[in-house]
Amino acid sequence: MAVRLTGTSLLTSHASLVTIFVQPGSSYLLTEGSYSVIFGKRTSETIFLLADRAAIPEIEPFLGASRGRLPHTAIEFANDPIYKKIEAIQNSADPNHYFMLSSLLMDLLERHSSACSDLHTLYRLPQLDPVFERICQEVIAAPQAHWSVPDAAAQCGYSVYHFSRTFKAKTGQGFPEFVNRVRSIQAVSLMCEGGKLPDEALKSVGIGEGSSANKALFKELGLTVADIRKMLTITESVRRSA
Repeated sequence: MAVRLTGTSLLTSHASLVTIFVQPGSSYLLTEGSYSVIFGKRTSETIFLLADRAAIPEIEPFLGASRGRLPHTAIEFANDPIYKKIEAIQNSADPNHYFMLSSLLMDLLERHSSACSDLHTLYRLPQLDPVFERICQEVIAAPQAHWSVPDAAAQCGYSVYHFSRTFKAKTGQGFPEFVNRVRSIQAVSLMCEGGKLPDEALKSVGIGEGSSANKALFKELGLTVADIRKMLTITESVRRSA
């Protein structure tokens, strides 16, 4: 079964003691074990492929069975030709069984996921002309720099008005919103996957501290610093009890 969920999320695997920042449009294969999750407010789309729903009772909240609060779409594969192939080789003695199964699972993920994991998808950027592509890549490479509309416009050789209007027309977001998105995503990734403390991660990407940091994260991702600290605390608690 695959589950399509809306909402930016933080997901912790109790087995691997890893907390990941679930990116919009990503696909994840959940195997047997316990998981903790915190959902943000910003709408996105993520596919979770459950290897064995019965083996993961903790996943029920994903399906809305316990509280019914989480928007989701369950996709049953009973009549799917790929799933039938998976069923056929699950107990196979073929030495290539593992590789065949992995290939089929990836086919399922690709079929039911609408996005990819490149930088353009991550930061909601279309393919751009060289001028705007360059400024966007510079922001991604150095989010902590002082990025202002006048400076960016001058770097691109445009007036402030023309730059602002054209950037929004080309990307669907204003330049300050793009900078905030880059900073927010990189800050949360540094906390969850880079092992940095929240204050250190926020400072390293130029978001700041206190209410300004909360405002930036919540506006873009629907998550607060407290949400992230809570998830990291869960991870540490599980690690200590292991």
